[in-house]
Amino acid sequence: MHIDSSTPQRPRRVLSPHLQIYRLPLTALLSISHRISGALLALGFVLGNLLLAAAATKAPIFENVTEWFTQPLGRFLVAGWLLLFNYHLVHGIRHLLWDLSLGFSRSKQTLWGITEIMSALILTTLMVFAPCWLKSGSPL
Repeated sequence: MHIDSSTPQRPRRVLSPHLQIYRLPLTALLSISHRISGALLALGFVLGNLLLAAAATKAPIFENVTEWFTQPLGRFLVAGWLLLFNYHLVHGIRHLLWDLSLGFSRSKQTLWGITEIMSALILTTLMVFAPCWLKSGSPL
């Protein structure tokens, strides 16, 4: 039997599961989205501070921006920012509970993850539609 020495043979190794075929657990997805929401919240806070500075200096851009926020797209973006805020808040509470060693079993992690998502959605809905319900005005 002749072995060709010009092409070295590599040992066959088990390949790691690729993201296209590996389904991340809910806890991992929530952790990734928590980091993304934190970055987007930071951007939102910077824009909010710029808006406050414009309001303090009575810059004409403040009127343009507030008018834009009354449009449907502006309201949608504010509602999205509120959703990010509420999700980040609820996930932070979950981390505090983890610091107390609560909710580490696999079944509880999934249950807490679903509860976390639902809580953020409920809080956001209350924040967006509370002005409607309290004053019969428009949301946001």
